[in-house]
Amino acid sequence: GLPKANGVNDPRMGVTDKALQCPTCGLTATCNNHFGFIELEKPVLRLGHIASILCILRSVCWACSKPKFGISEDDGLVDVRSVVAKTQAGTKDRLRAIADSCKNRFRCPWPSCGAPQPVYSRTNKVFFSRNFRPKEDSLFSCEEERQYASRRLLPDEIQSIIRHVPYDALELMGYK
Repeated sequence: GLPKANGVNDPRMGVTDKALQCPTCGLTATCNNHFGFIELEKPVLRLGHIASILCILRSVCWACSKPKFGISEDDGLVDVRSVVAKTQAGTKDRLRAIADSCKNRFRCPWPSCGAPQPVYSRTNKVFFSRNFRPKEDSLFSCEEERQYASRRLLPDEIQSIIRHVPYDALELMGYK
């Protein structure tokens, strides 16, 4: 069949079949394709950022989006002054080091939250799962609540968590 207009293979962005003529430039097989974009209904994770997203998720609370780290030992936060001093800003090394220092925090350090913290893992190349240790089962009010929190993370949930991370925490992780 013919590609649909406004679809993934929209002919206005360049033809995929040598027998078709490009409606934008009039060429056939020699068309170099054209720039365009597709608006998606839901967010999609970009494959090149999967490792960075996982590091950010491990560094912040899933319930309140506040960081589990800081540049002091106040309020039970993980002190990352040594990590900041040893690594260059904006590098994956800093992000990984901060995530590694936060991975043993199984409770949100912020008194206003105190939510149990999961262990994040990749179920395949693009999906994340959020699992809680058996010790944290008692912190959920019912089994249904624990199952809801332990299900696979969807891109819109990940976007919501990252969108609410404070700017100063993102700056420490290397984002501006």
